[in-house]
Amino acid sequence: MNKEYKKVSWSEILKDEILGLVFGFLAALLVAWLKKEPPGEIFYIIPAVFGLVSLIYNLLSNLGSFILIDQEKITQNHLNPLKRNIPRVVLRWNEIKEVNFDYTSFPRFRLRLELKGKDKTLQAENDMSHFKDFVKEALVRSYNASYSPKTLANLNKFMKDLVPMVASLKTI
Repeated sequence: MNKEYKKVSWSEILKDEILGLVFGFLAALLVAWLKKEPPGEIFYIIPAVFGLVSLIYNLLSNLGSFILIDQEKITQNHLNPLKRNIPRVVLRWNEIKEVNFDYTSFPRFRLRLELKGKDKTLQAENDMSHFKDFVKEALVRSYNASYSPKTLANLNKFMKDLVPMVASLKTI
């Protein structure tokens, strides 16, 4: 059974929208400054176009699956709205040697699951759909992996109901 997880962070979409509008206003100011005329309709059209382009790009990027899970492997894809499912990292379940669950609090709060193979690392953050289900799936399927006490402490702090899933893994 294949499962798909998408990158759906509304905060990222909102940030890109604001950046699109800011760069649009800067472009409009540059055009008005170069023309040495008072701003007209173009002053309002350029920011709207930049904002609309960034919104369409983000929405199209979020249509594609970010992480695919099947019985044999886990695949992390590039987010590209023009091409579908370009693999960035492919890890077989038996290749995963270490599972890390960590968080950052600055500049903003993020939970991160890191699956390390021999020479590849797959990282997933809590800005994707059904992140808790993904963490559960990764903990259950990575049967050869080990984890650190810090990972167990972080799981105990943020996702207490997933702590029994770690019992099948080895400690470092």
